[in-house]
Amino acid sequence: MSKIIGVAHPIEKKFMGRFFEEKKDVFIKPARCLKFLEPGMKFIFYQSRMETGFVGEAIIKNIRISSDPWQLVDSYENRLFLSNEEIEHYISDVEKWKEKNNKVHRRKVRIWMAIELIDIRRYEIPIKPRHFIPVGGQYIREDIQVIRE
Repeated sequence: MSKIIGVAHPIEKKFMGRFFEEKKDVFIKPARCLKFLEPGMKFIFYQSRMETGFVGEAIIKNIRISSDPWQLVDSYENRLFLSNEEIEHYISDVEKWKEKNNKVHRRKVRIWMAIELIDIRRYEIPIKPRHFIPVGGQYIREDIQVIRE
C-alpha cells in the first residue's frame, strides 16, 4: 500500500468561494478521514454537486478534534467556512437521519474535526477525479495523481 499524502473532501460549490475569495481557512466536519492525517499533508478541495472536480488545494497546518462542535466554533469563530446556522442545520440533519433510519447500533459519540489550512490555492482548471469521492472524504495516496504538479 502506498503512502498517504493527504485527503480530498467534497464541498458544495456554493461554499467553495469562502476558501478562495473570503479567505476562510478552517474546514469543519464530523471526522471520518482523520486517523492518518498529519500537519504538512495536502488538503484537496473537491467541488461537489455542480461542476464537480478537484478545484484547489492547501496544506494542513493543524488538526483539532472534539466531541462538541461548538468548542471548535468557539476556537475558530469567523475563520470557519461554515456559519453557526449552517453547522446547526448540519447537526439537526444528522439527527433526523438517525431517527428516520432508526437502526439498532451502538450509540457512539460523533467526533468533529477542524482542519486549519495554509497556502490555499485554486486550480486554473478543475481536475476530474478518476474515482468517486465519498461524502466523508477520501485519503490521497502518493501513487494516485489527482494533484497537478
